[in-house]
Amino acid sequence: MSLTRFLNAKRPAGISIALAPCLFFGGLFSASETNAGGFLWISSEHVSDPAPIHRYNLATGTIDLVTVPGIPGDVTNNLATDGSTLYLGTDDAQDFVKADPLTGAPFFFGAYAPPTNPISMEDGAFRAANGHLYRANYANVLERMYETDTAGNVLAAFQVNNTYYLGGLEFVGDQLYGTSLGAGTFGAIDFNGVSWDYTPIALAGIPSGHIYGGLAYDQQSGVLYLATTTGSEAFLWSVDPVAGTGILVKNLTSDAGYPAGFILPDAMGWVLGNQPPDCSDAAADPGRLWPPDHKFEDVSITGATDEDGDPISITVDSILQDEPVNTVGDGNTAPDGTGVGTDTASVRAERSGTRKLPGDGRVYTIGFTAEDGQGGACGGSVTLCVPHDQGAGDACVDSGAYFDSTAVACGIGFELALLLPPLLWLYRRRRSPTR
Repeated sequence: MSLTRFLNAKRPAGISIALAPCLFFGGLFSASETNAGGFLWISSEHVSDPAPIHRYNLATGTIDLVTVPGIPGDVTNNLATDGSTLYLGTDDAQDFVKADPLTGAPFFFGAYAPPTNPISMEDGAFRAANGHLYRANYANVLERMYETDTAGNVLAAFQVNNTYYLGGLEFVGDQLYGTSLGAGTFGAIDFNGVSWDYTPIALAGIPSGHIYGGLAYDQQSGVLYLATTTGSEAFLWSVDPVAGTGILVKNLTSDAGYPAGFILPDAMGWVLGNQPPDCSDAAADPGRLWPPDHKFEDVSITGATDEDGDPISITVDSILQDEPVNTVGDGNTAPDGTGVGTDTASVRAERSGTRKLPGDGRVYTIGFTAEDGQGGACGGSVTLCVPHDQGAGDACVDSGAYFDSTAVACGIGFELALLLPPLLWLYRRRRSPTR
């Protein structure tokens, strides 16, 4: 058929000519995640009795939670974590306390067995290689480190050589690092078969006069953090033991909400923040529509999961299809999809299927976002099929063209703009004296 005959052909009322249907030019959704980030728990000596601990949000750079676990004494420290539990203690008692790693709320109060030296218990660390906890201790300039299980049973007590007032403690892999409160140094701590040896590592970038406190290792980003104080303000640093550098992360007192004054952050521990939902197993339900009766069918998005067990909410972001919204043989209906901005998509059970435009089944692609209500989210897309028939054409073929299912029509002005060049060409050709 010539273009003139096509343009002049009679059509039922309401059918428009759309030579360039409403194509979707944006990118399709691929699986992605956002994470709310991790946290550093930081101790604060001599603020109150019982003492608070402060949760520093690595994503926002602020202290977003201050909690009082309720352990008697004006120091709450240890702050070792094994991923599922935050371990707490105090500097001058036998307390062995377990707390929720995200809220700091204690759920177990116990004591070391047999008792440790009850004077100057400091920072703690968890060693993944053996599943044990280690706790720094100094008394009468006798530097010790206790090794315990996660129930508080003391397994060993070691001498730590070459240090003065052992304070901070943290493992990076199987390498142990510590700080000397008395000497104001940072160093590596290595086992010599009988005891542990402390070897100072100079850190360029940290001014002299700072008192070195707690250590914490962010396993997610691979950053070792150090807390210091000048006697009036506390600071947070990222430390590179190999390069021997310390880079300022935050003035905790002036910029993050940590208390002012001579308050030593003698212990610190990192915990993983909220985990985002996982969209990798998401699917459309139903994944297939039949018969193609042009009716709308609700489609849910299932299969998104959350490691933390948080309830997940789904939001439909887009509905696309690989056939034009209103083309030959699909029933003269539009739009073909609704539900953007809600938790459920609704798509029309139809596909192209005539002798002139047989079609190969319609594929709908629904983009969505899953959120856990804690700042975590993932995004992705799911597909469903409206097959051409129930025989040889019962499988859909995704043509790779994407049309916005929610579009009613592109608009007559748009269509006329597309048709104007060929119409002018035909008009000029017909009036040409060479014809």
